[in-house]
Amino acid sequence: NAQYPLSWVSQGLSAAALGKYDDATAAYQRLASIDGWKARSAQGVADLAMLRGRMAAAAAAIEPLLQEKLPAQQLARLLTTLAAIRLAEGRSAEALKHADAALQASGDETTRYETGRIFLAAGRVPKAREQAAELDKALNVETQALGLVLTGEIQLVGGDARAAIASFQQSLKLADAWQTRYLLGRAYLA
Repeated sequence: NAQYPLSWVSQGLSAAALGKYDDATAAYQRLASIDGWKARSAQGVADLAMLRGRMAAAAAAIEPLLQEKLPAQQLARLLTTLAAIRLAEGRSAEALKHADAALQASGDETTRYETGRIFLAAGRVPKAREQAAELDKALNVETQALGLVLTGEIQLVGGDARAAIASFQQSLKLADAWQTRYLLGRAYLA
């Protein structure tokens, strides 16, 4: 069914896993024609471009949508992705501007976590800690786990592998996530 969006997402993911990036891009581009999926389409195209090191193409997929009226979380996702692109390009000031805009658009847990990582990578450790603290205040254990993961990343970047390991292990007690296990492995190797 061409109007079923998850069929295009599945095709995009499958093609990308097989290294057929042009097919994956085409699948994600088809999403744009389905109501409410334009931002996810741009996100998929941008992710594939970033994977291939094509930062200008990734930004070009996202920037036109920033002028449209989008739901807050969709806008925040696009802004955090654009911030990551700008960071990869060495344009930290722009990355920080987009991260701040993402937080203004939506303070949901994914936005807080992603912007915290951007702040950390850009050397704004206090702002990263602020996001981790906000995540830690949540009632939801998965959100608390994200706060602990971000705290662990801050500790790892700061050279405190032992504290990072403890944070990652505590996070895993709340919610088992592959990314936390990956970061825990990195901490053990530090």
